[in-house]
Amino acid sequence: MVHESRGASRNHPWRIPIHGRGRPASFLLEGNNNDNNNNGNLVHRSDANERYEKLLNEAHEKDKRLRMALPNNVQDVPEALQMGTARFSAKDSLRSTEWLEENGACLDNIVTGVTTIPQAGRGAFATRSIDEGRSITTTPVVTLDRQELHLWEKVEETEDGRGDVMELVGEQLLLNYCYGHKSSSLLFFPYAPSVNFINHGSLEESNAEIRWSGFPYHKAEWLDVTIDEMKAKLKTGLLFDIVATRDIRRGEEILFYYGKEWEDEWDEHVKEWGSMKEEVEDVNDYQPIVNLTERLGIPTTNDLNQLERNSIIRTKDEQATDPYPPHITTLCRFKIPKDCISFTHIHPAHSTELHCQSRWRVTYDEKDLFPCTVLSRENIEGMDWYSAQVVEAPKKRKEDSTYHLVEYMTRDAIMFVDRPYSKDQYARGVFRQAIGLPDGIMPSHWLDLDGDEDETGEDNASIEPVEDNETADN
Repeated sequence: MVHESRGASRNHPWRIPIHGRGRPASFLLEGNNNDNNNNGNLVHRSDANERYEKLLNEAHEKDKRLRMALPNNVQDVPEALQMGTARFSAKDSLRSTEWLEENGACLDNIVTGVTTIPQAGRGAFATRSIDEGRSITTTPVVTLDRQELHLWEKVEETEDGRGDVMELVGEQLLLNYCYGHKSSSLLFFPYAPSVNFINHGSLEESNAEIRWSGFPYHKAEWLDVTIDEMKAKLKTGLLFDIVATRDIRRGEEILFYYGKEWEDEWDEHVKEWGSMKEEVEDVNDYQPIVNLTERLGIPTTNDLNQLERNSIIRTKDEQATDPYPPHITTLCRFKIPKDCISFTHIHPAHSTELHCQSRWRVTYDEKDLFPCTVLSRENIEGMDWYSAQVVEAPKKRKEDSTYHLVEYMTRDAIMFVDRPYSKDQYARGVFRQAIGLPDGIMPSHWLDLDGDEDETGEDNASIEPVEDNETADN
């Protein structure tokens, strides 16, 4: 049983302190406090606020998550030191059993496991017997506009060069986990533990259904607002109850009836499956669509990033005869220098454009990851050192990228990643369909789509210009 926990820091309610940040934060406070004890306690010194503000600024520059674990006021430092900064930053994270029984909802009635449905992956199973009409679990939902889940592809630049012409090519994978109505542009995404593993079952097989929650934290008054007001809300307030429609045995799989529209779309997709083809460059062309990451013999980024198994990275020249899979590329950890050592020329051995020359410096900040091409590898006293072309993207559309020659990089400074839009979720011709809500769930004033529009909410429009100051939904 858990409470409505927002799970966030008391000082920063929208963020959660990362595990392990509490210890360095405590050390930081202790060191600062001890440093000031000879001249009076930090809290009682006349310049305490000024000194503590400086400490907070330094922590923020070093690591924002470290700053998040520190109290906002110097007066709270003694209590934070006594409790520990991690515990202090989330005082309400622990509740008594009595409080939970009055304010909480059980979320442990279901657990994930291998589904009983052939080739359907995983499912959700009852951890105890549940009587008909009883709540299986409760989940908050995020409200989305269908258009937010569109996948766009750049076709060309606009004639004036200020934007891109984008073509609608599909829907995001998240659509398969959203609930909606075919006549509404509003979608609901539930995010309580295990709820997104509940699979489809026929009318005869299903044993659960969705209802609006009777839980006190469900904001039922939101169901009366307009659809535009609902889309504009930036926080959650609506809750679903998942209710047993018959007695459910312990260990039995929980199944929803996803609705006739979903069932019809799935049946049509299965019929067309055998005729669909996909051009794949990394293995034999025009293979039937399968899970790309599970193709036998094709390494994943996880495989390639295991240093003990892949201690050597192939250079650009070596990849000419022994390439990595085309859906995989490399990023390099590199801190962009303030001053560029001019090096504008084409590398004679690699036909690689270069602008600046730098010696690599250790950095593990995620902001210091850039696309790169490994140019050379040199073994010095048993250790491999790499040189790479690192690409610094332009800050404005009209500007050009800057190409850095970075020398003496270590193996752990280079990592493999999937190229943008190359993962399975972006594959063409795959199944994308929202789960249907039972009749009566969607308020009638939220049914804003008519029969002339498809579920994307578009009047068959597929191409639109996107200006430089706009961003297409991905």
